[in-house]
Amino acid sequence: IADNICLNDYPVLFFCYDDDATELQHRTFTRFSGQSIELFNRRTVNNLHQIWEIPDIKKIMSLKYVVQQMIQVEKWCGLINQIRQIHGRAPVIIIDYLRKLRTEKGSGDERLRIDDILSKLTEIAKTNNTPVIAISELARDSYKTGQRLSMASFKESGSIEYEASWLGILGAVEEKDGEYILKENWDTIIDHDGNIDLIIFKAKRGTGTTGKIQLKVDKNFMTVSERKEPTQDKPHENNNKKTKF
Repeated sequence: IADNICLNDYPVLFFCYDDDATELQHRTFTRFSGQSIELFNRRTVNNLHQIWEIPDIKKIMSLKYVVQQMIQVEKWCGLINQIRQIHGRAPVIIIDYLRKLRTEKGSGDERLRIDDILSKLTEIAKTNNTPVIAISELARDSYKTGQRLSMASFKESGSIEYEASWLGILGAVEEKDGEYILKENWDTIIDHDGNIDLIIFKAKRGTGTTGKIQLKVDKNFMTVSERKEPTQDKPHENNNKKTKF
């Protein structure tokens, strides 16, 4: 997501607390060099200096800012203003992931702590007129085979349902009576086939529509594309018929 945003000339401020900056860099190199992520992980790429010169990579690296040290949310505006001065606009903010953030207030109650974080992120988005995209985990029971996924699946469902303009869940699901149910061995399906579904439960006006988007992940080249399920031809259908664009 961050790479595509940068290619559209938007700066990105990426708060990442799960992967280090080198891993993120290697994923970008993989997407745009055509070389497998394993080559970068094993440090066996010979033409790294040439990869740095690929136009798309140079553009992304000039627009993406990765933060790994813990900075309280109240202090983010200083970083945002620095980037605004360089690029003339506020950065899109991406967070991986929500529960690792900290605020000055703090709280022994986890739900209240998350509510405070969400409130401040909403204020940042509105004040700077910029999107804030946060990755979050689900409640533990939501990972069980056969579990019905809904907005209640979010671990911080207290206020995230109301604060967020857009809410989606990634998983391998099947539809039953209008509901989304986790498939058996869903984690194996995603790992082996790369087939995953994005279920959009909430989309405020102007942010898209709700429903399911079928995706396919290529782990070797760190890409995601829309997946087309095979369909059976209708009786007497002319299989040679071409679509005119």
